Amino acid sequence: MVLSVEEVLADRLEMMVAVAEALGLEPDAFYAALRDGQTLTEIAEAQGVEIQAVYDAMLTHAEEHMAASVASGTITQEQADEHLT
Repeated sequence: MVLSVEEVLADRLEMMVAVAEALGLEPDAFYAALRDGQTLTEIAEAQGVEIQAVYDAMLTHAEEHMAASVASGTITQEQADEHLT
């Protein structure tokens, strides 16, 4: 099964929200910082957040997304495992 553009965009938005939360920012503020040219590392440093915490939030989101995709039959567990390695 192929994901629709809407599904892909929704997942990207959810990832941005997860990263913003890990940084202690509202999503709009996080997006504005990126748009202004700041890197993820720079934003994390400015927020006093270890970059590993941000990576952990991203991985958690990806794992949850893959688990939901497996549960819905969109992908197999093997495919999910490949995406997460």
